[in-house]
Amino acid sequence: MLGGSPRAILRVGMYEDSWKPKLVPKDWVLVEELSEVAGVDRKSLLEWGRAGLLPRPQSSRGRGIVSKWPRIALELAKVVRKYREQGFGLLEIRPYLIKAFGERILEVLPEPTIPTRKRGRKTSTPTGSSVPGQDDPTR
Repeated sequence: MLGGSPRAILRVGMYEDSWKPKLVPKDWVLVEELSEVAGVDRKSLLEWGRAGLLPRPQSSRGRGIVSKWPRIALELAKVVRKYREQGFGLLEIRPYLIKAFGERILEVLPEPTIPTRKRGRKTSTPTGSSVPGQDDPTR
């Protein structure tokens, strides 16, 4: 026998079957296709998702496909890309998506998780000290 015992051959065969690429259902797209349509990388797509502009991807948790997105994400990505090219910020685009696709789009879009503004940031005093009068040269 070439591969060893029948038991070893059976194990190799089982592993070979599990590594075959799985078909993606037609109502889902892979990140590569979405990235191509959007003109951005995977990191930017995830950022768009955090901004509530794309639906969350589904992960297969190590089952061959890293992540797949609902097909509607292709159309959403085209619109987001158009507004980004016009200089709109991520948080400014969501109302336009709702206007373009209708209120039902909120059924697939998550709430934004990107903070709308920086909160709680302390600014330093002009002299660089947080204690008044400590760096005052007149004292």
